[in-house]
Amino acid sequence: MKEFTKAVFKFNFYICIFYDSSFRFTSKHSIERKIFELVESKEFDELGYYFLTESIRFRKKQEFHEPFKDLLRRFIEYIFNLLGNGKLHKVMKYQELKKYLGTTFRGLPYLIKVLEIAKQLYNSKDI
Repeated sequence: MKEFTKAVFKFNFYICIFYDSSFRFTSKHSIERKIFELVESKEFDELGYYFLTESIRFRKKQEFHEPFKDLLRRFIEYIFNLLGNGKLHKVMKYQELKKYLGTTFRGLPYLIKVLEIAKQLYNSKDI
């Protein structure tokens, strides 16, 4: 669960830099403030902010508002949806997405495993 919160913080830091290339703060509070500003200005969606606030809640209280497995599944679906639709990055197909996940933030091995499972389940070259 702690690794999940770390991934959420890193992802939100990426979002901060994506929208403001001069953003360099790495504290949870700075990232939360910036993401909140982006949500208020409608540049970023509330679901992304929700995952960040849940991660902050876990770091403070060691609990989430929903079962961890459900939260993790929704976060992964959310990231793939953003990448697959090109909302925060160019649209990526399976091979390119796998390479990207392997080289971003020292690699995201869990997401790579989920991507591989999704490809097998859907047996599609377009994933």
